[in-house]
Amino acid sequence: MGRLWELVKSGQADILGYYINENDAFNPDGLNITKNYMMLNSIIMRNKYTPFPNDKNIAAVINGSCASRNIKHTDVAHFDTYEECLNAVDSGEASYSRIPVVVLEDLYMSDYYTNIIPVIESPEIYLSLGVSSSNDIQLYSILNKSLVNLTNEQTAQVLSNNTLMSGKKEMSFKALVYSNPVIFSLIIIGFILLVVTIVFMYFWFKMKNQVIYFKMKKVENISKVRSEFLSRMSHEIRTPLNAIIGLANLMRLSGEGDPVTQKNISKIDSSAKFLLSIVNDILDMSKIESGKIQIESRPFSMDNLLRQLSNIFLVMAEERKIKLQFKCCFTHKNFVGDELRLKQVLINLLSNAHKFTENNGEITVTVLESAAEEGVSELRFSVCDTGIGIPETDLERIFGSFEQVFRKSRSNQQGTGLGLAISRNLVELMGGILSVRSEVEKGSEFFFTIKLPVYEKQFDEILENNNEVRLHSYLAGKNILLAEDNDLNAEIAVTMLEMQGVHVERVVNGQQAVDRFQETLPGTYDLILMDLQMPVKGGLEAAAEIRSLSRDDAQEIPVIAMTANTLQEDREKALAAGMNAFIPKPFDVEQLYKSIEKFLH
Repeated sequence: MGRLWELVKSGQADILGYYINENDAFNPDGLNITKNYMMLNSIIMRNKYTPFPNDKNIAAVINGSCASRNIKHTDVAHFDTYEECLNAVDSGEASYSRIPVVVLEDLYMSDYYTNIIPVIESPEIYLSLGVSSSNDIQLYSILNKSLVNLTNEQTAQVLSNNTLMSGKKEMSFKALVYSNPVIFSLIIIGFILLVVTIVFMYFWFKMKNQVIYFKMKKVENISKVRSEFLSRMSHEIRTPLNAIIGLANLMRLSGEGDPVTQKNISKIDSSAKFLLSIVNDILDMSKIESGKIQIESRPFSMDNLLRQLSNIFLVMAEERKIKLQFKCCFTHKNFVGDELRLKQVLINLLSNAHKFTENNGEITVTVLESAAEEGVSELRFSVCDTGIGIPETDLERIFGSFEQVFRKSRSNQQGTGLGLAISRNLVELMGGILSVRSEVEKGSEFFFTIKLPVYEKQFDEILENNNEVRLHSYLAGKNILLAEDNDLNAEIAVTMLEMQGVHVERVVNGQQAVDRFQETLPGTYDLILMDLQMPVKGGLEAAAEIRSLSRDDAQEIPVIAMTANTLQEDREKALAAGMNAFIPKPFDVEQLYKSIEKFLH
């Protein structure tokens, strides 16, 4: 506006279209001001830190305008726009400024002034026309008359056309924040809470994962310690058991001694095998709990399995005059499954039946086959006895680990209480459920049903009989290197092998086994029997070193682990070291012969 004023005063323009004034009595230098043709509402905006009104106030006005004569002030600061005036008041450069309401609204939409407050009583301002005082007075007179003749409607139309904001003015972010402090405070608080929650959840989950990690490590360490303990326990118990069972077998097979001596030898053998069964039960339960036991799928003969059970329990039944009978009805002879685990379950059930059946009682084993689907049969196994029975309250408890139903009348009960727990878990792994029906003083029936694929091909059936040793002529004349640090176990193994005409050379540790193999010509030894735990160098290290030798037979010679370490981890380590097979101690004569013969044929 200041520039427009200068143009009119200098004669370059004739009329100043609007002049802001408080009344029509004031004529600035060089301008003739017409009557007021329009009134505008205004607001005085002052700096809230400056006393007001005050003689020392500084007024901020736009160029070409004058400060209010009704407000005390000591100086006037001129600016090109009302926005600059407000900025000067907000910064303290000026004390106050008089702003039209319509302009102020637009400015507050664009920005927010934190140090400015309005004055309630604000003077009205008027718009007039201005002409240069040097121009003809006739123009001034015409303008005055024209303004006087304006109607109210025409004045309102001029006000409407020139004061309404055009377009849509968007509020700035700063203005929006200061205009809604509560809402934005809540938003900021919510955002802070969200960040705090996210940080808290992050560290909580991180801490939780750490706890889970340490718990898993603890479980792994416990499992590792337990496995190491079971391995050591198995080794320490099986080593003397191997000597006991081995010597008993040698004495029985030699035929020496009177009948009483042979009977005592059989009792020694039976007691040692009972102790071995306890060790096996503990190891099996550990494998089941850790999920390391696996069900194999191999062809087997059901007739052969049942004949083995008959051979094992028939003599025991005859001694106590118990009637043992097998009732079988199946159309197929051969199936695919885990014969060893199935036999283990049935042996456990028959052992319990024999244990809890009085003299002159009956034990019946029933196997029934029904076709489930093409190529698969459904087999129901049942072991029923006329024993003392089980109270109904104990029917589920007996399947727990280390659980037994003790009867005062039977003080000679033996066992760990693991047999039924192991049997139920094995049956479940084979896809069935082991159940029981029982009535006190009348007997019990344990039964389960599993599905097995039918094996249509033929294979040779070998009926195991541990009381007889067959002649293995193929072993005669073979040379075997035996690495065994225990003198008694070595003596038993050497004697068993020499009974079949095998030439055995023994060394007492793994290093001697490696050295002896290196010293001899290729083909000197047909097979190596290697204990795992030996001084100087263990069997695993010795086997791996032999396999790494640069001679023709180093990769081909069969190496069989013969050890009291029987855990699955031990078997895997033996195979990884280059061994071909694994014979657990204690072993019987036929088991040793078959394992060796398998690799020498």
